[in-house]
Amino acid sequence: MEKHNLQKVSLLRALCKSVGIQVLLREYALDSKTRQSFYEEDIQTVFPVVKHIHPKVLDTQTHLSAVLAVIIVAEVAILHCGPEKKLAILFLTITAMLFVVTVGEQERQNSL
Repeated sequence: MEKHNLQKVSLLRALCKSVGIQVLLREYALDSKTRQSFYEEDIQTVFPVVKHIHPKVLDTQTHLSAVLAVIIVAEVAILHCGPEKKLAILFLTITAMLFVVTVGEQERQNSL
């Protein structure tokens, strides 16, 4: 430990932080080889340590659902119309999807 210029208390703090243990604030006899350094009463709390989290963005899911609904409505409309209206329905579908994405992006920017 002296070779790497580490203090035992700093090492104890880093270990407790990485495994999720909160110990009692007191002087620990870390240099003693004959006395026990820790007792069961020294552990105050144990808390979970989260390394990786994959949050689901609710706004994105909402906008995706809206876009999918627009596509489904457009598909049904295209099936029941003549060839002259298919291009207009496609244009309206793309416009609606762009609107949903733009509104979602503006909401996300405003929340930051």
